[in-house]
Amino acid sequence: MRQKDKKKTYLTSRSEVQNLDLFENNLCEISLDWITVNGIFHAEQFINKLHDNNWALQDELDGHPTKFGLKRINSNGELLEKHNIATLTRSKGRNKKQGNWRLDTSNHIESNKEKQEILAIIQLFDDAHITRLDIAIDFLNFTNAGMRYRFYKPNVSKYVIINRNGTIGTIYCGSSGSTVQYRYYDKLKERHAKKARIPPNINSWERLEVKLRGKKALNWLAETKKALTYFKCPDKVKLDNEKLSMVAMLEYLINHPERLNNKDLSKGTLAKYRKLLRQNKGLDNSLALIALSELDKKAESLRQEINSFLNAN
Repeated sequence: MRQKDKKKTYLTSRSEVQNLDLFENNLCEISLDWITVNGIFHAEQFINKLHDNNWALQDELDGHPTKFGLKRINSNGELLEKHNIATLTRSKGRNKKQGNWRLDTSNHIESNKEKQEILAIIQLFDDAHITRLDIAIDFLNFTNAGMRYRFYKPNVSKYVIINRNGTIGTIYCGSSGSTVQYRYYDKLKERHAKKARIPPNINSWERLEVKLRGKKALNWLAETKKALTYFKCPDKVKLDNEKLSMVAMLEYLINHPERLNNKDLSKGTLAKYRKLLRQNKGLDNSLALIALSELDKKAESLRQEINSFLNAN
């Protein structure tokens, strides 16, 4: 049982995991973690509007503003923290129009007032459209915790960050500049490192993030479901009754998913073992199935939340 969540009229789905007092195991929470809105914006024309909504000038070039940050300010006008709630940045490059801006927020919004301060600026955009969207899937106090999961996605580069003690800290699937990238990491360890508030009773907290850019962001639901089909944990018990030669190859590919595009293997052999992995031979996808079920429950509220950033237009 959880304590009653605070009423949050500005969001339709985010549960603010970091504000929960957790009293249950195997909890999966899904939320919008990042959104970027691009459009044509004439900053100099709306300086007063920016000021009135607590957007502070942070950078300029040749006397022209190039970056603003949204500040968290209390009713007395006092700055509550140094970090930006959101940023407003002019696009760079010779081929970029001076009026082309983007608004980024990691969605750590704490009041209806802060949400309205973001919408007040988006409302001034011409041709406002979403160009990046991140979905976060949090797994809290799961019995199979320990960074055991991997991405079994063929023909995609994977990058692993190892902690000093030899354990896995973060796994990336896809390059940072691609339209789709997955990230799986120990959220609890990250919050400890940042000395951030951690809810009581949390023993493990792992997160899968799905980062989408361009047209992929518009298809966020299907892309998030697709990400979960690649998210699996080795389960060699499922190989007990298989042929030894097949077990050896599967165990190798299970431990080295980056070799699913191995040029040393024939196309036929790769196709055979990719099919077996899709059928979860030697793999456990139970965590992904839990997340898929939760995603279906949250889909409409997530859709409303994402659309709320453009409703002003």
